[in-house]
Order: sequence, then C-alpha cells, then structure tokens
Amino acid sequence: MSESSLKDVNVLIVEDEPLYSKVLEIELKDLGCIIAGVATNGDDAIKVLKEKTVDIILLDIVIEGDKDGIDIGNFIKENLDIPFIFTSSMTSQEVIDRAKTTKPSGYLVKPFDTEDLIISMQVALYKDDDIKYN
Repeated sequence: MSESSLKDVNVLIVEDEPLYSKVLEIELKDLGCIIAGVATNGDDAIKVLKEKTVDIILLDIVIEGDKDGIDIGNFIKENLDIPFIFTSSMTSQEVIDRAKTTKPSGYLVKPFDTEDLIISMQVALYKDDDIKYN
C-alpha cells in the first residue's frame, strides 16, 4: 500500500488543540485525504460520525467536554465499524490500559511524524478489510 492509497480516505480529526489540529488537517489534505470533520469534543465527534461518511478517525485522548477520547473510542467500538487511532501525548500505563479496552487500530504518541501517521493509517485501513484501500 502506497502513500497514494490514502487518497480520498474520509478522516475525522478529534483534537482540541487548534494549532495541532490545523497541522494535521494540512498534512492529511497533502496526502489526498478528505477531511470529513474536525471536532474538539466528544459530542461534536459523535455528531460528525452520524452525519458524514468517515473511513478512519484520528482521536486525541484529552479533549474538551465531559467525554474523553477513550469514552469516544468505546462509543465507536460499541456502535460503529470504523477504525480509529489514538493520537496522544499520554503515555502512562493507566491511560494505555484504559485505551486498550476500546480495541483501537493504533496509538500514536505525540509528536509523531508524517511517515508514522501514514503507516498507522494504512495498517488500520488494511485491518478493516475494506477492499477499497487494499
């Protein structure tokens, strides 16, 4: 799978740091991805998931609101069949143990580079068995 295999992939970014979110959005657009939405909190993320086509979610753990990214990960696991990758600077074992229970497609520790993002997204989409991305 090449970098171009991310072309036309619909991505939801859940990130509450505006600068980081914007950089991620620009990188993804440069890779040919379509930004399905950018959410800063769990409620907005769920709204995008209900209204738009989303192929993959980049999900920060610490976000605005009363639901954190792990809560959203649980919602996705229980209600949707969409791969998601945690993107977080949180590396404590307690957080990792909580995150694992959601069965994410990956966990990228911030700051990460574009190559790590590409590889993680390719693996997540491949594991999702969607023939469109093979």
